[in-house]
Amino acid sequence: NNNSNNNGDGAVPCRDPAICIPHHSAEVVQAAYADALQVMQPLASSVRNPCFRWEAHWCCLPYFYVLGVAKSGTTELHERLSMHREIVPPNRKEPHWFTRAELSNHKSFFWYLGRFDSQRVVEQDAITFEASASTFWDRGLKLNARNKDILPPEALRALTPKAKLVVLMRDPVERLWSDYTYFCTERDKCTDISADTFDLLVRENVRALRQCQLNATELECMYTAEGFPSLPRLRVSMYAPFLEVWFRYFVPEQMFLIRSELLRTNPRLVYTELFAFLGVRQPRAAEWRAILGDHKGANRNPVRKMQMREDTRAYLQELYRPYNQRLHGLLREHGYLLPHQASPTGSPSGDWDFDFLGRGRLSRRTARESSVGNS
Repeated sequence: NNNSNNNGDGAVPCRDPAICIPHHSAEVVQAAYADALQVMQPLASSVRNPCFRWEAHWCCLPYFYVLGVAKSGTTELHERLSMHREIVPPNRKEPHWFTRAELSNHKSFFWYLGRFDSQRVVEQDAITFEASASTFWDRGLKLNARNKDILPPEALRALTPKAKLVVLMRDPVERLWSDYTYFCTERDKCTDISADTFDLLVRENVRALRQCQLNATELECMYTAEGFPSLPRLRVSMYAPFLEVWFRYFVPEQMFLIRSELLRTNPRLVYTELFAFLGVRQPRAAEWRAILGDHKGANRNPVRKMQMREDTRAYLQELYRPYNQRLHGLLREHGYLLPHQASPTGSPSGDWDFDFLGRGRLSRRTARESSVGNS
């Protein structure tokens, strides 16, 4: 029953069936991608990456996806992963096919396949990936005129059910500030860039969120862009609701989560664990030096030295506190917290002060819920 979802207290019914969870049946999603699923059959058994033959050519889909989150280190991760000899990078880091490209440009399945060097993947028995930072949190394919959307986790489940998924999550306050300064400068989306303007936009976003929550469910407010200022993207830093949706379609063992700050404090640990998760060999000494060396990244914005106002920071820390607590509970339940933080049973303070890394494990509750998403 699509109207069974609510924002936690059962008071607000789901008014937009496009984003109610549980969502579409597997049959509906497969029908929406029927053309793609038809040409994909059969998948080659001779290579580990999902590949198939089409008109005498090899075509490959990603073996794994870096789902996001934007401004959490996805560009650095993409660059470093691309240096591994068993990983073939895409010719475009972020095709956004499951979200923006599909919605706005109607890009075809074969356009998406063209983002990957399939011949090289097959010849080297390597794996390939993409790193669209919108996949974790954005809406997906419009199914029909009634605005029934197929969310990205549903689409990925239909096309690549055995895919491995990687998610980076950064201090939500710092991510939001970086998101604002980057898109205002690199994408020229702002007429005024300042800490004062950021504060005003933050509070305008919060008012819009509170207004939305009066008439809609939490997920409807998380996934909609209507009524919200385009920047800063406040809801993207509210990780827990989105992660809960992904857990309905993929088991935690398929999802590798990274606290972005660990890329700075212990990159060797992050990549050692990630390469093991992906099933590729550990690099040799010279390869490690290249992988862990200097990188370009995406932090080139000229106002990066501008500081956020302290009252804005405090306001955002309080805003994100319950979402951080909720995320901590999910991570503890599924075994993502690092050992020194996995034992406490109480809720944390809500500060971004807990380390997590690696693949998860299936809890009894997730086993029940994932059976809904996979049915």
